[in-house]
Amino acid sequence: MKIAVLAVQGAFPGHQNILARMNVESIPLREAADLERDFDGLILPGGDSEVQSKLMRQRGLMEPIRGLIHSGMPVLGTCSGMILLARQLENCKSPYYLGTMPITVRRRQLPSFQVNGASTPPLSPTWRTRWRFSPSPGGRSPPPGIRISWSPPSTRS
Repeated sequence: MKIAVLAVQGAFPGHQNILARMNVESIPLREAADLERDFDGLILPGGDSEVQSKLMRQRGLMEPIRGLIHSGMPVLGTCSGMILLARQLENCKSPYYLGTMPITVRRRQLPSFQVNGASTPPLSPTWRTRWRFSPSPGGRSPPPGIRISWSPPSTRS
């Protein structure tokens, strides 16, 4: 089995590492020519959906990937990958998404937040950093027969 991983921006190395640990070959998709290789499924990783969408259009990936999905290619979208797949975006007017999954997604469902941190030995006795966490998307309006099993408490109605 070979799985293609969109590799224009975002968390694609993590997906490729997990696939390798499962003894599944991965193919990075960076340019339209990469789509000529044989693969059995597609992963759209987390990252910045606007950047990914722009790079997909610039590199000639958007329409061919949309066609593969419409023809039945299995696809997994994590975080911004779900945004790229959604048919409707609740708080985004951009028409430049794949729009192949019959769900509505709200981008940046929760507010971003920042955490200050410091490492302890053995990593480094003096290393300090600040992490910024970007909010994940939230799925809304699933198609008939699909039930949302969990949502963050702040988004429940």
